[in-house]
Amino acid sequence: MTKPVDFKIIFDQLARSLGLDRAELLRRVGMSEWAYYKWRDGNEPSLDNLSRIEYEFGVEFVRNKEGRIEALKPVDQPRTDTKRESNDPPARAIPNSAREFYERFEFHGGKVDWIEMEDEQRSFYENIYAFLVHAVDSANEKYEASLNEIKATREREIRAALEDFEKTFRKRMLGLLGS
Repeated sequence: MTKPVDFKIIFDQLARSLGLDRAELLRRVGMSEWAYYKWRDGNEPSLDNLSRIEYEFGVEFVRNKEGRIEALKPVDQPRTDTKRESNDPPARAIPNSAREFYERFEFHGGKVDWIEMEDEQRSFYENIYAFLVHAVDSANEKYEASLNEIKATREREIRAALEDFEKTFRKRMLGLLGS
């Protein structure tokens, strides 16, 4: 088995080739900075996020024999339409930090600048952000588990169909040979 490629390297390569910084590329595909840091030791984004990256930026992730991403290549025909092919709603951009989370909100009468905020108040927003990250991670884990279950069911059904086909084919061949 080959050593898994660190997906962060491939993602950074894509960002550089597009002239974007990593945070901007993550925002454009609705992913968080936290997701980026989870891509180590062979972890990869969900299939939905990979598809979104491929579709939005006209690239294709090249997989090795084990199904792991090992490279990135441009697609011959770049995307020319502006409609999503998927029926899935576009992902909501997840803030990359507690500060970004805080700055998205409007407060009646203005708000304290993040830099000038008291440590206790900043800690409050960092705790809320940590809760958000945990909730998003939990949702992603449930989604991945559902996908894995669906894939396993599909593989079992394909295997059963192939076995049925082979049995039918053998019976047919034996019938023809016996006559």
